[in-house]
Amino acid sequence: MGYISNIYKIDQIKNQYNGFPLISCVSLKITISIFHDYTVIPLGELLSSVLTKYQPDERLYLIESEIEKILSNLKTNKLLIKNIDILFNPDYRLDILRLFIKLSRNRSIVIQWPGELDINSLIYSKPEYRDYRKYDIKDYDVICLK
Repeated sequence: MGYISNIYKIDQIKNQYNGFPLISCVSLKITISIFHDYTVIPLGELLSSVLTKYQPDERLYLIESEIEKILSNLKTNKLLIKNIDILFNPDYRLDILRLFIKLSRNRSIVIQWPGELDINSLIYSKPEYRDYRKYDIKDYDVICLK
């Protein structure tokens, strides 16, 4: 069951929903100022450099384990993940929110959302594009920050 919160009330919410990944739908500058003690990870850049070692048809099967390796090699468990657009590649067939829920089991994760937040959904891209995604927040254990 997802939850939407004002980013400035995060201290009140975070303890109640401990273990949920935080999805920030505000500017990166504000997100970094609030989560100043988190390590900023440009996931798209790191992941694309790793995935180029594999054939395109292999990437589908390796992308999740490669993300886990990238995060495991870091010296912190407080991560602010940005540049996640690569994950929306339809060839990877990822449920991105489920992936981040899984990854947040052993670490505190804030994801900088590259799309928009409407009343009850996270949206990426436009319906006419292949990478379009719409996630109903109530179906996921996430906290969306506005």
